[in-house]
Amino acid sequence: MFIYKKSKLNNGLQLWQTYLPNTHSISIGLFVKAGVQYEKKKFIGISHLLEHLHFRELNNMNQDDLYYLMESMGTTLRAETYRDFIYFHMKVLPKYFEKTLDIWKGILQTHNWSIDALKKEKEVVIRQIAEYSDFNIDTISRQNYMGNISLSNQIMGSLEGIKKITSEDILEHKKKFFSSTNMVMCISGNFDKDAIEHINEKIGKIRLPNRHLNENCEFPKNFGKRKSDFLIDDNNWNICEVDICFDIDVNLYDLKQIDVLNCILGEGVGSKLQKVLREKYGLSSDISSFVEKYKYFEFLHIRFSVGRENLLFSLELVVNVLNGLKKKIIVGDLNVAVPFYTDCYDFLLDDPEELNFMNGWNEFVLGRPFGRYDCIEKSPNIYSQIAKRLFIKSNLSLTILGKDCCQIKKSINQIIEKINT
Repeated sequence: MFIYKKSKLNNGLQLWQTYLPNTHSISIGLFVKAGVQYEKKKFIGISHLLEHLHFRELNNMNQDDLYYLMESMGTTLRAETYRDFIYFHMKVLPKYFEKTLDIWKGILQTHNWSIDALKKEKEVVIRQIAEYSDFNIDTISRQNYMGNISLSNQIMGSLEGIKKITSEDILEHKKKFFSSTNMVMCISGNFDKDAIEHINEKIGKIRLPNRHLNENCEFPKNFGKRKSDFLIDDNNWNICEVDICFDIDVNLYDLKQIDVLNCILGEGVGSKLQKVLREKYGLSSDISSFVEKYKYFEFLHIRFSVGRENLLFSLELVVNVLNGLKKKIIVGDLNVAVPFYTDCYDFLLDDPEELNFMNGWNEFVLGRPFGRYDCIEKSPNIYSQIAKRLFIKSNLSLTILGKDCCQIKKSINQIIEKINT
């Protein structure tokens, strides 16, 4: 049993509640639409830096005071900056819930961080940037399939850019994005009516800006109209890393069906790609597929690493699997995919923290309803038709990192051409 309710606090902040009486904890999360998708060129990385600063000073609490308060409740405040949102979250026992509201109050309120606090946190972020290598399949492939749009920028920013950000820039960024219309607070778990009243008393009285955000609907160049968007980069590795990416226009597909198709393709241990490349031929132990989701478009990725000597054969096998899905998907394929989106949804009712994230991310960030896929289409032919529309060369971007791969680019092209046949 669970009860789901949406409401607004007195200051306009949305509060989404999922009451789970069978659990023994409460998870609180705050979603803020921010990140590189919304950042101007000279401020790339400012959302990530701002997220960090909340752990350096929080209104009248310094870092030591904040950490002491959290750990005295047996919990930790966590936060991550994604490309299109920031997520703060904490899991506590019900008896500590009211005490945590001082922390959430500090996160929501406007705060003038000291010059010393900003300097120290800049040093942390600059060290992170210096330690991060841009030369990896995730970063290189994103440059290929996204191009120069804002979503492709590095979340942490650049060394030069972070150094130039001032206290005034940080304050203005917080006022702009931490507004009542640009955030949602989610609470899931075993809370009572008093807990909601405490939120209204402490959080609902905070004066929040009421700025409406202009969302940036910037599509990658050539999206859905790819013409040999191949990036093959030589390096000294004997292992080749491969990313095969397909564009998904969210207006052209039932996105629940895309999730199921991806599960059949390569997400599970019994998926088509796993059975062929890993189990049958033993070519790759880390092959998988996944859907990268944003509000206005998605990407379905096939990603794997393989020895240089097996690269062409592995690509042939992947293309054969894709073409096979276009020809025929059987009921048995759906039987091992659909339960992950129907029956397994109930696992979330035992996990307030994961439920909070999935609910806020899907409904608030992506603008899509979240819940069991009970009405999912179960006709195999429908999924074959989707595969025919999706797995075509005009949707495809290919990135390969590996030793001497440029020497076999012609052979790679010939294999990829077979996707359209």
